Amino acid sequence: MKKRSSKITVLAAATLLATSTLVSANHLAAPTNLLCPIVGDMIQANWDDVVDATKYSVNIVATYDTGISGDPSDDTSMDWDFGTGDRTDGLPMGQSDLMIPLSGLNHDFGTGAGPQSAVAAQLRVKGLHPGKSQERQNNQFSDFCIPTVTPAA
Repeated sequence: MKKRSSKITVLAAATLLATSTLVSANHLAAPTNLLCPIVGDMIQANWDDVVDATKYSVNIVATYDTGISGDPSDDTSMDWDFGTGDRTDGLPMGQSDLMIPLSGLNHDFGTGAGPQSAVAAQLRVKGLHPGKSQERQNNQFSDFCIPTVTPAA
């Protein structure tokens, strides 16, 4: 019987340690309800506020058709990072939305063809709570959102 109670004690201690480590590392919950319609030439990313987040990081994986047109087997993907701390619209960096110009995803692959536009993209976001005493923030990303063109009303 003592072996069983010691296993429970060890399990409880491990759970307490894991919980306190998460709190002390300031891990934030993943944003929810991410929307990312394309309106005009902008991705209008919007998500629910994350408790304790003071800014947000938006990651986009963009895909480019860099080979035979229409053949996805030779496409190339790139990661792009945007953040609410870099916004130029005058809104606070803690606001849970961000307008991202599609031109921000253009890339020149050095082929002489000039900058190429992405043919597809996936977007995700995470909350951040930066500060001098903070460790690296491995906060959770939201689920991916696929930007799609919204028809004009």
